[in-house]
Amino acid sequence: MDNIIIHGLCTARKVDVALEIFTQMAQVNCVPDLVTHNTIMEGVYKAGDCQEALKIWDRILEKGLKPDIISYNITFKGLCSCARVSDAIGFLYDALHHEILPTATTWNILVRAVVGDRSLMEYALIAESRM
Repeated sequence: MDNIIIHGLCTARKVDVALEIFTQMAQVNCVPDLVTHNTIMEGVYKAGDCQEALKIWDRILEKGLKPDIISYNITFKGLCSCARVSDAIGFLYDALHHEILPTATTWNILVRAVVGDRSLMEYALIAESRM
């Protein structure tokens, strides 16, 4: 039930209220699962708050939850939307290290971001010219 409420609030762009409920869940003996974390993290990224979204990522790890490809795709898309493509690529290496394989959605997010990031494209061209 809490997941539905948090999702609805995030969709309605009331992320601050969703974050409040998310924070209070533990106080009323309701433990947020990975779906809850993913939902609030996506809402926070869509609101443009990359720092807060990354804190939620850290909380996922602190709580012993295991991020899945959905968690990673939310993070890839969120970081890319905040012009942090290099950080998104770092998360790709992390996913691979944890044997989480990228999906077509993953590649779509990252390729679009890299193509749109002029500095990364220039770096790739320089690296290629040195080979």
